[in-house]
Amino acid sequence: MTLSIKDLKEQNLILLDTVSGSQAYGLSTPESDTDTRGVFILPQDLYFGFSYIEQVNSDRNDHTYYELGKYLKLLAKNNPSSIELLFAPQETVIYRHPLMEQIKPEHILSRLCRDSFAGYAMSQVKRAKGLNKKIFNPVSDVMPRPIECCHIVEGDRTVATEQWLSQHDFLAERCGLTALPHVRDGYALFYADDYEQGATCLNNWGRITGVRVKLNA
Repeated sequence: MTLSIKDLKEQNLILLDTVSGSQAYGLSTPESDTDTRGVFILPQDLYFGFSYIEQVNSDRNDHTYYELGKYLKLLAKNNPSSIELLFAPQETVIYRHPLMEQIKPEHILSRLCRDSFAGYAMSQVKRAKGLNKKIFNPVSDVMPRPIECCHIVEGDRTVATEQWLSQHDFLAERCGLTALPHVRDGYALFYADDYEQGATCLNNWGRITGVRVKLNA
């Protein structure tokens, strides 16, 4: 069995109903719709049955309601969304059942609140920085070839692999790799010809780098 928001309203199952989103914070535009969030209680046949429903959403997820037990679990974790509902300003409250008055903020708030809200804030900062990075340093639509991500270390400098192969008149198809022990993402690069057997390389974050060494044939 499923529940819809229409069912919640028709069966008087909603304990808390609030306006959320841009309408709640005075950031709405003429094109903005009205988002709502709240808390509901399951009817007895579902509560004592095997069809537990912890959340009811609209098709567009602009209306979300948590089952009372689920809501209390979120509060115990000081989840930001649940805390926001707990402190919903009176002007945003469409309906609040007297039962909800039994949930006191002083019984809920803990040091977890600091971690959850600070963690949420930092995640938004990281998202914003990532967005700016994409705006000012757009990623090319053309994926680089694997060899273009590879560099060879010679002395105190690195050389693009294709340049290194050209300088030594080597062919990429004659190169082979084997993992280096005790080196994270490290590889030895071997070249098959009559004069030398390989070169030692290191790899960092998928980039092949290394110091070419000449081995006796």
